[in-house]
Amino acid sequence: MAIVGERPAPSGLQAPSGLQAMADPGPLAFGLFAFTLVVFGVRFVAVTGTTISGPTSDALNFAILVAGIGQTIGGVLSLLRGVAFTGWVASLFGVWLIGFYLISVHADSAAASDPGILSTGPGGAPLPSAVRSALQAANVSAWHAESLAWYVLVLLIPVAIFAIQPFRDRNIPFMIAFGAVIVVIVALGVGLHEVYAAVTDVTRGKATVPDLGGAVALLRVSAWAAFVGAVGVFLIFFKHVYPSKATAHTP
Repeated sequence: MAIVGERPAPSGLQAPSGLQAMADPGPLAFGLFAFTLVVFGVRFVAVTGTTISGPTSDALNFAILVAGIGQTIGGVLSLLRGVAFTGWVASLFGVWLIGFYLISVHADSAAASDPGILSTGPGGAPLPSAVRSALQAANVSAWHAESLAWYVLVLLIPVAIFAIQPFRDRNIPFMIAFGAVIVVIVALGVGLHEVYAAVTDVTRGKATVPDLGGAVALLRVSAWAAFVGAVGVFLIFFKHVYPSKATAHTP
């Protein structure tokens, strides 16, 4: 059996006929990814400087974890089935999302001992212990944001490579999805870096309050881009659940 519309699998990825006959695992990967994009959008669409660490962060973290596991499974099954492009994309995003979850729930405590943290106040007097502790906690959050920023931004390289073929083939749902996801990556990565810069300005005594205006604007852009990307991914999800005769499996 062949899958119309898919390029032949490279050598070593062609599945036995029994595996090719299994149900399409694509909806598992695409449905969960679209779901996570919506949760991400809800989390950041109305974010403010005081809600960057908000009450919906846990919901987003678990949505990312579930999507990461589901996409990894769906991607591996797609590769075994011989559906190369879906398998590669889903597997990469799945493993990356699991890594993103692990970074999201872990903070580098070494940031609390950063020698750059302000230690004295006006006139050179030592800061009160409560103020010092608050600056150390803020510095941990800043380092956390920066690590996430780089983890997100480097993803742009494989995503841009994957996006070439859909744009070349004028595959509208994939074009919408990849275009929006690229915007999410750039806006989120740069926005998290802005959080780091604003907070460390305070912990190093360059400012008294963090200026999070730029970060907030970028996070909101990433949220709206996530909603757009979810539309494209849900279209792909729909086409996999209800394939037309032109794209369905043929003997």
